[in-house]
Amino acid sequence: MRGRRRRSSRRSTDKLQWPLWWLGEKRRDGQVWEHPEVFYAIQQRKSKLPNLSGCLKSFFVGAADTWKRFGEEYHPDGVIARLSAAARALIYVNPTNYRNEGALGVLRRAVREAARLSLSVHNAKSKYTVNDTRQFLQSPAVTDAFRAWLRAEARRRIDSGRDRKCRMKIVAHEKVVAAEKEAAEVKRKARAAEVLAELQALKPILDADYIEANHKSITTTELIKNINWHRQFVEVGVIPAKTLISKMPKESKVRQLIAAVERYNKQILPRLQMLALAAMTAGVSDKDGVDGIPIVDSWDAEDEALEDDMLDDYD
Repeated sequence: MRGRRRRSSRRSTDKLQWPLWWLGEKRRDGQVWEHPEVFYAIQQRKSKLPNLSGCLKSFFVGAADTWKRFGEEYHPDGVIARLSAAARALIYVNPTNYRNEGALGVLRRAVREAARLSLSVHNAKSKYTVNDTRQFLQSPAVTDAFRAWLRAEARRRIDSGRDRKCRMKIVAHEKVVAAEKEAAEVKRKARAAEVLAELQALKPILDADYIEANHKSITTTELIKNINWHRQFVEVGVIPAKTLISKMPKESKVRQLIAAVERYNKQILPRLQMLALAAMTAGVSDKDGVDGIPIVDSWDAEDEALEDDMLDDYD
């Protein structure tokens, strides 16, 4: 019999489990990670990420190939090494974008302080400071002829109307933006008035048992309108916001409406009835209701007024 073929103990590099040393509290060089909370979060989820090792391996392999290509120009015999000092100075680039970001921040702060500031004026002021122009103008190298040319050049640029055209564009844009905001505000107020009129004309459902028994036949639109009625006229700041209500499922909307109706019938309506009774007793109101809050037909103000506990409240 032929002997069994001995399997190689070496595993394919494609099936290597990439070590997850990078998930430790410190890096391989002993330094703490810049954002350790990210690695803590990955540690908690690594059991649910079966492809994490493969992704990490692919990232490092691809990065190694890319950095080799990026580093070719920095070789001792590369393009940069063969350049002269003057050529290197011409192509010098800051390693970060901090300088540009700082200049942009200065511009934004200047525009906040002077909204109509033109870009050319800002650049001139910035260059005046960066280039130390004040000291240059005080040097002997600046002759009277140069000063005369400088003034003439400044007048020429002012008379060119470049800044004026820029300001006119800014003003025109501001007018358009203001008109759009005004139109949007008018539209918003008109819509708010429509919604308010619709709620004022609404006859709310104030029977919690009816809602519980017939909630399937009540449409979502009716539920939302009734909830909005309570928010607008009864419990301002108590009912959840419209955005939250709209995201709720229908069953949750039903629960919200039933809870609002129960609070209305048990807590708010008795107080309103007492206020209505006091107003009718003083002769300043009738029995139609107060500010859109309906008074139930079965409530008899005259009979209630005969009770001593009610009369005590108005002595």
